[in-house]
Order: sequence, then structure tokens, then C-alpha cells
Amino acid sequence: MDRYYYHGIEPYAGIFDEQIELMIKILSEGILTRNVVKEMGKDDEFNHVCLYKKNDCHDYENVKEFPDSAANGWINNCFVFVISPDVEAIKADNSKNGVTNLVDEWRTFESIPPSKIVGIAIPYDSISNYLEDKTLDNLPEVVAEKENIIKLLPILEEIVTSNGQFIVNSNIPDFTDQLDSSLADSMSRKR
Repeated sequence: MDRYYYHGIEPYAGIFDEQIELMIKILSEGILTRNVVKEMGKDDEFNHVCLYKKNDCHDYENVKEFPDSAANGWINNCFVFVISPDVEAIKADNSKNGVTNLVDEWRTFESIPPSKIVGIAIPYDSISNYLEDKTLDNLPEVVAEKENIIKLLPILEEIVTSNGQFIVNSNIPDFTDQLDSSLADSMSRKR
């Protein structure tokens, strides 16, 4: 089955505005290799972009195995870029392709241009819960962040919509399965 690739932003609790700002930046610049981001030059260890693609041989329901998945750390409930399946990527599973302890990590060895980003996923439920939680509203930095989220989120959504990309809620369980299924359906209709 054809599947999208996914690239998630490292989750930081309560720093949604910075993640939204980063998504806006990436939508115009693309997803850069770790070398470029870290300004490290040509270090082979960091000359890639990490991607997630579901591993059908992995038991995602098994709680003991689940932490060994990119889905748990950077995709589910996170800010995510949905990448075209035609990006050249290889499964990271040995020293030639990149050593990883994750069962579903793929790597591409060049930056991903904005044209290969077909959609994004936003943790809408998590953002809503954070905005509705008044517990820390006595802290000026929390109020400022919430105001920034309310200002930036519509800007991000407008950019994505104007680019012809889609937006999904990453808090929905198995959202990647649903997207991959819709991709498979659209591919079979084209054949």
C-alpha cells in the first residue's frame, strides 16, 4: 500500500506558539537536513531528514513495543508535515541507511522542498485544552503565549489552505492510517 511520509516537530509541552511559528517557516523554506539546520557542514551522521512511515510488521497496539516507534514520539498528537510518497527515502535499519532504534524511521538524504509537503497535522485538541485551561493565566508569559497562539494559528491555516494543502487533527487516533487509506483510494482511482 502506498503511504505518505510524515515529519513531526519535537513536542514541547506548552510551547505551541513556537511550534506554529516553526511550521510557518518550514512551509516556505522546506524541511532541511539536520546538517543544514545545525549548520554543521557535511557531517554524514546528520546529512538527512528523519521521516516516519508505518511499519506493517510492527505491533502498534503492544504497549511494550510502542516506545520504539517514531509514531509515538513525533507524530501522534504532534505538529506534523505530511510528505508526498514520491520523496526518495530509505528505511533506516542498518549502518548504510542510518542506525536507529525505531521500527518505522525512514530517511531522505536531501532537504524536502515545500512542493513535496502535501498537508499538515495539528494537535487541535491539545491546543484547545491548553487555551481553555485557566490554571496559569495569572502568569504573563502564559497569557502572551495564548494570545500568540490565537493570532498565529489562523495564519498557519491560511497559508496551508492557499497552498492547496490539507490540514488534519493529529489528536485523532490513527490519523496517519486514515490519510494513508485515502491516498491508496485516490491512487487506485487514478489507475
